[in-house]
Amino acid sequence: METHKRFTFGCSFACGLGSATANFVLTPEGASGEHTRIEYSFGMGGLMGSLLYRIYAKEMIGGTEKGLENICSLSEKAAGTK
Repeated sequence: METHKRFTFGCSFACGLGSATANFVLTPEGASGEHTRIEYSFGMGGLMGSLLYRIYAKEMIGGTEKGLENICSLSEKAAGTK
């Protein structure tokens, strides 16, 4: 974790046969950093994680996109810009 820049979390499941990892990267933009670019990624690994991703790729991609929309909305509300 980099303070105010990057946040990563993950977990394992199925007795360690699968894993999931999410990453947030915050990049200040604008002359005085008044805007922040948010990058969010999610991935699954291991035997079970890879299998689940192949089966449910559309749902996982949709969930990642909705998660990013939610994060942006909450951030805008907290900053008072929405």
